[in-house]
Amino acid sequence: MIGLFGIVDAFLRWMDEDDYDNDGNYIPEAELAINEEPRNTEGTRMKCVHKYYLTKDKNHDVEFVFMHMGLSGWRAYIMTDIDYKKRRDDFSRTHRLIDHNQDHTRRCAQIADNYDSDDELNYICWTENVYSLDKMMAIAAAWCEITFYYIRYGGVFSEIQKKLSDRGII
Repeated sequence: MIGLFGIVDAFLRWMDEDDYDNDGNYIPEAELAINEEPRNTEGTRMKCVHKYYLTKDKNHDVEFVFMHMGLSGWRAYIMTDIDYKKRRDDFSRTHRLIDHNQDHTRRCAQIADNYDSDDELNYICWTENVYSLDKMMAIAAAWCEITFYYIRYGGVFSEIQKKLSDRGII
């Protein structure tokens, strides 16, 4: 697991401020009740935030849809098809999981620029529920930096995380 508790806001290099409800309607950020107590009722609208992350070396941008999952908190869906080149791309090594929920697939396809609902829907594997959108964005940012380091140089996520943290990249 990646320890990210010391990430500062300056690290977040996010572009595009599109926020949508589950019907594809734009919601200004001021109206997103991110810090309210999550409710898991049928009438609750699914909160989604669409953003791109640009790596610090400015060589890669990754599209995400952050979806509020009710009592489970936020999830970061990876909308960019990442080419792992010669590196192994199994899910445990790359810290990804697959979501087979058709509602989530449809929702991401409505919002994302680079996602087709026929594609596999991947999200970042994280062992704890994340109730803060800012924290989930920090996790996604670190995941991007570690992923592209892994693609270029190889290694193991936990070792790469320590190396990048020591260098002040994450």
